[in-house]
Amino acid sequence: MFKEAIIVVFAFIILYVILRLLLKKKPQAFRITAIALLVGSIILNSYYNLKTFFPNFVLDGHVPLGDCSENLFVYKEDSQYPCQIIFAVLQGRDVRVDDPCHYFDFFLDTFSDGATSVSIGEAERENVLAAAASFPSVSRFHLLEMMNYAFKEAAPALEGLGFDELPFLYVQTEALTGDDTLIAIVDEYYNLYLMSETYFSTLTGTEIADKEESENEA
Repeated sequence: MFKEAIIVVFAFIILYVILRLLLKKKPQAFRITAIALLVGSIILNSYYNLKTFFPNFVLDGHVPLGDCSENLFVYKEDSQYPCQIIFAVLQGRDVRVDDPCHYFDFFLDTFSDGATSVSIGEAERENVLAAAASFPSVSRFHLLEMMNYAFKEAAPALEGLGFDELPFLYVQTEALTGDDTLIAIVDEYYNLYLMSETYFSTLTGTEIADKEESENEA
């Protein structure tokens, strides 16, 4: 850091001397050089700000996730906690939660536009679990560690889970564009699988209804 500072100081001194000489002997060349330096500085500064403070990775065409190294307020694909992608995926969407997912209901309902309980057949659930390897985003679900103090309602459930290591969060980032409904499924190890309703229907060949609707039809 000290060496870089010295280099910058010497560069400014040399630039100052050159500009002083141009101003005395060649005013026209001085004006051209000064304008070029000003324009170059603006371009470089704009590039740096865009690279640093704005995300360059956008999910499904409209949700900014970001992959910029300096912005700590935006999700980073290579961050220590990539499971934070769940917040961007849930934003502005409804979630249909499989019956065995009760532990995650409160979390999903809090950060989405609402969570609704549904009944998903065993065959459809197995199809989703079998396709887990194709989910682009897979990470340890570190956010579970905040559940017992961020949400008092979740504390008893967290203590009762008893898993030795944190489960995984699987997010199918494909087929999200234009779909405002997600499907949430949890396996026996408390791994959470999130996907769009469109992806679920294409994968399983079925469509699901809200639990209340199914009960009313029955």
